[in-house]
Amino acid sequence: MLRKKYLSSHELQSYLPGIARRHSAKVEAVGGIDAWNALSEDEKTKHDIQVCPELFLHYGETEWKGLSPQEQLEKEFLVWCGCCMHKEMNSVKGGVQAMKLFWESIGGPAPIKLMNKANDAAAANGAPGSKASEHALAASEGGAVKVTSLVGALFNHKDDKKGQQHTLKLYFESFLGYTISCPDTSNTRFQSHCDCAIFIIVYLTKILEFMMFIMYSKESPGLGHLEQNIPKGLKCTSTLTELAVLALYANAVSYPYMRVVRGMGADGARPNAMDLGPLHAKVILFLRIDSRQPRSSPRARCFLQDWQPRRTASTDSHGSTVTSSM
Repeated sequence: MLRKKYLSSHELQSYLPGIARRHSAKVEAVGGIDAWNALSEDEKTKHDIQVCPELFLHYGETEWKGLSPQEQLEKEFLVWCGCCMHKEMNSVKGGVQAMKLFWESIGGPAPIKLMNKANDAAAANGAPGSKASEHALAASEGGAVKVTSLVGALFNHKDDKKGQQHTLKLYFESFLGYTISCPDTSNTRFQSHCDCAIFIIVYLTKILEFMMFIMYSKESPGLGHLEQNIPKGLKCTSTLTELAVLALYANAVSYPYMRVVRGMGADGARPNAMDLGPLHAKVILFLRIDSRQPRSSPRARCFLQDWQPRRTASTDSHGSTVTSSM
């Protein structure tokens, strides 16, 4: 940028000497004027192009030396903020951890453990309180994110040749009249677990019916171990409570927050991260007030005035569109 400023603010005569010096150095580098004249036009062009970065660096440094210390500080100042999605993601991760601590603080009932096949066998075969049984329990997870991970793996697998995503679309089309796609928790997708929590709550009854459909559609009726864990988790009140928390947080905070920080301002430009401090302070204050006085707090409601309900439209791999709002 500085070299552009230099070239646009000076007369041609002021930078011709620099060009001449680098042209002479270029010719000498290939062996002198006779060697230069012997080069083809393509070879000469190649050498000319190589000189351009040197000229730009020279003029940029010249312009830099002419700046005041304050102007140099402003030019060097750089703040990397990212897209704000990690702030949203970390808030959800922190909330998931807080829910685990909540169940411990009240002494349960915690979400049911959804063990893998090996841990399930160890817990079933080991004596209650045995080392093997305790290890299997400690190594296993339960709760909303565990369920959304399993649902995503079965209903929208990252490997299109695995999972039940195609059957799911046909099954839901039979009573909805259009196909839907399960949120993509099988891949790394921001907000996908909150999206999946909403998907599960909205279609809970039909998902449980679909699991029965899968079970009796097989040549030998039954469910695989992963498949068994889904209805087990979806019939757990504590797990459903966590799913509801993710769904509420997504609609009250995550979606409107991301719409603001990634959207267009009144001036038609995207907001600068350096200007988002007041917004972040507002979100934090809203969460503090609402956590202490949920629903009933007029102060909490006043912070929602800028938020709008989110209506989402997603398109599946076959082009079908699903719209939902909460």
